[in-house]
Amino acid sequence: MIKKQNLLVIARDMYPPFRVDVTELFNAELARHITLTWVMRSGGVESFKRDSDDVSYIISGGRGRLGRTLNWAILIARQCFRLQSYSMIQCRDLILGGAFVGIASIICKKKFFYWMSFPIEQGYLHQAEQNRAQGHFFSWFVKKVIGTSGKFLLKYVTLPLASHVFVQSEIMKLDVAKSFGVPLQKLTAVPMGVSKAHFVSARSSEGLRSSAASKTVVYVGTLDSARQMDVVARAVASFISSIDEEWTFLLIGKASAAERAVVTTAFSEHASPERLVFIDQLPFTQMLVHVSQADICVATYPVYPELLRSATPTKLIEYVSMGKRIVANSHPDHDYVLSQVTLGVITEFDADKLAEGLQEARRLGEPSDEDKDFAFDWVCRNREYSLLGARVLAVYKKYSI
Repeated sequence: MIKKQNLLVIARDMYPPFRVDVTELFNAELARHITLTWVMRSGGVESFKRDSDDVSYIISGGRGRLGRTLNWAILIARQCFRLQSYSMIQCRDLILGGAFVGIASIICKKKFFYWMSFPIEQGYLHQAEQNRAQGHFFSWFVKKVIGTSGKFLLKYVTLPLASHVFVQSEIMKLDVAKSFGVPLQKLTAVPMGVSKAHFVSARSSEGLRSSAASKTVVYVGTLDSARQMDVVARAVASFISSIDEEWTFLLIGKASAAERAVVTTAFSEHASPERLVFIDQLPFTQMLVHVSQADICVATYPVYPELLRSATPTKLIEYVSMGKRIVANSHPDHDYVLSQVTLGVITEFDADKLAEGLQEARRLGEPSDEDKDFAFDWVCRNREYSLLGARVLAVYKKYSI
């Protein structure tokens, strides 16, 4: 029996992971072919290890933000002295620590890969400008330093040391090649996708629609400021207030009290806040139950700040897999995906235009079974994680000794 290669992934993600490219692409798909060890942070006090046959975790905790940050830095440093235990090393979204791991990998003669989920250095610089505008000068300084230093290290240390770099989209591939000087042949785009098995069962129960009087517009995702959810809230509220039916706006996802307050304030300008419902982040299967009950799903992803332009939004693909009627703003991946299927209405990212899109989606009604099946088939042929996993695995095999 051929022994599996073992991959150490040092990731910015928090434990337990919830992003589907971690839980599905790596832990479910790639773990069938390679042994994975994740190094992650947690929000708790304790640091611990959790081992299994195919996927293991080394987790850093600590007391308070400073304690957790110091322990995380120490854990990364320790791992740099233990790289001989692994066949391959990968950093995921570490714009500072990635440079040190890359150097240690080269010293240990290990293949080093870098996974760039999104342009994090741009995210820090964008947050810095927001902090400055709000008068939070200490936060501005810290994030400006992290963003600027991270961009420098990525360009001159981390990415040049990497054997290969994974990005999220073809647009991001071109952006990284231009901004950081990485050759195109050293870049592979791995968009966000789905696992077919989850949606086969979810779609089979999709017909069991609730008999509730109120119809729903559903949004799944974060409410952070970069998403400009006040625009979306005004659009949905304007739509709800313009019709004689009873509709509810349901938002599912982790959010702070301040982020929910922004949405509530904007929504209340046009409709009663009683028509607004927040649900915290749910397990994936429970989230799909709510999506299956939706009359319209909203997929909004601004192209400003620029860092969002190169994304391949997960929720749009999940809505398409469920065969839902979708209203989305114009965005490179939205435009591409919805040009391949017949489920969506695309508008500008503007409250009035999105409200018009919702009216059009209501007029179109529920997609036909043929349209739903065609859309699901397209996703399975283009964004299914077994296919994306084969793409990633081919890169690892190319560089394996």
